[in-house]
Amino acid sequence: MVNFSSRKIVSGIVAIALVLSSSVGIQAGLISNGDFSQFTSSAPGGGPTQINNTSTGGYASLKDWTVGINLGAPFTVLNAYSFITQTTGPNAYTFYYPTLQPHAGTIGLWSNPGATPSGQPYAVTLDGYEKAATLSQTLTGLTPNASYNVTFDWAAVQYTTATGQFSEQFQVSFGKSSQTTAVETIASKGHSNWISESFTFKADATSDTLTFLSLGSPAGVPPVGLLSNVNVVATSVPEPSTMLMLGLGGLCIVGVKLRRNRLAIVA
Repeated sequence: MVNFSSRKIVSGIVAIALVLSSSVGIQAGLISNGDFSQFTSSAPGGGPTQINNTSTGGYASLKDWTVGINLGAPFTVLNAYSFITQTTGPNAYTFYYPTLQPHAGTIGLWSNPGATPSGQPYAVTLDGYEKAATLSQTLTGLTPNASYNVTFDWAAVQYTTATGQFSEQFQVSFGKSSQTTAVETIASKGHSNWISESFTFKADATSDTLTFLSLGSPAGVPPVGLLSNVNVVATSVPEPSTMLMLGLGGLCIVGVKLRRNRLAIVA
């Protein structure tokens, strides 16, 4: 005969409740290629280069992301001056221009923030002035009106093709809603440190487009936004206390039933 004592029942309830409470909030990331490590390139050695969503002419294609420009004709994606770059190693922060560009060859940054906070080896640079470069990805399988947390790391830098004090920030759009980082004002040839951001948005529909827009000033002094480690997770899940109470309630019912069975056997 199995003896289900009160102590054993309580111990089982506590153990399972702890598992339930510890698992709340663990969500799979919804973004694809958020570390920018998946790309094709025809640059020397197949390394990072200017993004143009094509694999010819010295351009790179960044998987699952679309580079755009926040201006109309005659500007094209080439005017966005957006690059995939390594953040570590001997070629860190070196940018390959395609041979068709007037600045064919390589350029770099006057200074840089070094390795990313996450240690990821790649970042994307987006020109912040005049060209107003954008980087976007459409997310699917969303729950309308549910909350989603967008996290990313960014920094403000300047290409070696320009000098002068500049400012830089990112506008982040999720569907119809937008939020903006604080403005970083940087001395000529300088850079900011890496900044970790976290914004919460509500989904408009079952699919929304996540867009990063690089915003900077002044005219003639290209400010540049560095972007890395992008992730999106759902946050609209039951509170830990709710899950805990549900777990305890269910287990108590099981415990009472087991105790009744034991008493019936004894009788």
